[in-house]
Amino acid sequence: LREGTTIPSSITKMDLGCELPKEEDCEEIDSINYKSGLGMIFAARPIQSSSSNYWMFEYIRRLVGSSDEEVMFESVVLGCINKDRFQYAVYIYE
Repeated sequence: LREGTTIPSSITKMDLGCELPKEEDCEEIDSINYKSGLGMIFAARPIQSSSSNYWMFEYIRRLVGSSDEEVMFESVVLGCINKDRFQYAVYIYE
């Protein structure tokens, strides 16, 4: 803003935390369509999430399987998911 460069139209005053100066000359700075490919990103999120869960459980399984002693994890119980099934949200620090 100090240098007087133009501000992209996608930036709002909430993004900057101050009022935007009024622009007289509205020319498009870049022609990148940031919305293209969003469908692929949203479709990939469940796959990424299940993959992350798989590798987390696989890490724990291998760690427990390779140890002759009891394995302990430093963790925090974040909350109860299903009391009847003893399901809890747990954050493991490791």
